[in-house]
Amino acid sequence: MKKLLIILLSVGVVFTSFYSCKKGANDPFFSFRTRKARMVGKWDISNYSESIKTVYDNGEANQRDLTIKGKKVKETINYINTVHDTSITTSGEINDFSLNIDKDGIADLTMNYTLTKDSSGTDDNTGLTITTTTTRIYKTRAKGTWNFLAGIDDYKNKERLSLVWETYNTSINTVVLRVITDDNGAETRTNYSDITATEHKYANGERAEVWKIDELKNKEVILMQDVNFLEVATDTSGGTTTQQTGTKTMTLTQQ
Repeated sequence: MKKLLIILLSVGVVFTSFYSCKKGANDPFFSFRTRKARMVGKWDISNYSESIKTVYDNGEANQRDLTIKGKKVKETINYINTVHDTSITTSGEINDFSLNIDKDGIADLTMNYTLTKDSSGTDDNTGLTITTTTTRIYKTRAKGTWNFLAGIDDYKNKERLSLVWETYNTSINTVVLRVITDDNGAETRTNYSDITATEHKYANGERAEVWKIDELKNKEVILMQDVNFLEVATDTSGGTTTQQTGTKTMTLTQQ
């Protein structure tokens, strides 16, 4: 009887340990691997969605929706309360979109994708057809550390992931091809290119991202983030206010 009681207590402890691994809403009921073991790995960001509204102090605003699925990316920007409210949609390809999580606490992010937009029109006065292809190559490389956050308020222990970046480098390479075609089909081509790059280095803890872990499985992780950003800048001539609100979601698939 005593041995049976010990066995039952042992099973109860193991079962409790398994159940305690379930933090996110879509976590597995139990797992033989710890949360850290499941989080560590080389991940492809297979799905990503970002919906951010930016409002300026003059009343103008824009809504940016970025969607990535597999190797396809689509961006739509709606300009609101401007002189000419417009909606611009571009699409493209993913070159590399990955997040590496090391067992020693090192995090490495790579984002590399291309967006392309074509536009065409005919000048009524000259009869010339003008076709413009704008290609933008976005690159981001960030390195830093990662860790789980402890339980606080309504959040459980290890329910949230912290990414603390120590370097965060970005670049945008814009290439514009303009083709002018006359009535006889003769073409005149012009090219324009421009590169904008920024490099940032931060003290430990100066730039951090916090993601809620909605799902943490052996081969798949789903992270979610609420955006609520307010920037107020003032000088002797006055001040400006910029506010961003929205959500981000990304799905990691192990390589």
